[in-house]
Amino acid sequence: MLFILKSICIFVRELSQTNLNLTKMNTKQIINGDSQFFQDLINEQKNIMVNGTSMPKGYYNLIISIRDCGLYAKGIKPNRHFRITDLKIYFGIKGSASSMYEQLQEIKKAIINQ
Repeated sequence: MLFILKSICIFVRELSQTNLNLTKMNTKQIINGDSQFFQDLINEQKNIMVNGTSMPKGYYNLIISIRDCGLYAKGIKPNRHFRITDLKIYFGIKGSASSMYEQLQEIKKAIINQ
C-alpha cells in the first residue's frame, strides 16, 4: 500500500512539473491541477497515518468524499454540516451529485491505475 501511494505521489508530482493539462480525458474532467485536492495529493508534508501506514491527505479525502457523495446522490445527507458545494470547490468539479459521484470514481481509478 505504501509503495502504491508513493508511486501515486511521484506520478502526480511529475505531472505537475511538466505542466500537463489534465482537465480532459474521455470528455470528462479527471484532475484539476488548480484544486486544493491536487495540492493535498502531492504535498508529502500533509500525509496522514491510516491503520499504521502513511496516506496522502488528498487521497483520504477522495475516498471519504466518494462515500459521502454517493449517499447524498441517494438523498441521504451524510452529516448535518455536509454541503455539496464544499466538494465542488475542493475537487474543482461541477455537476449534480450523481455526476460528481461518477467523476470522483473516475479520479480514483485514474490515481490507482497510475
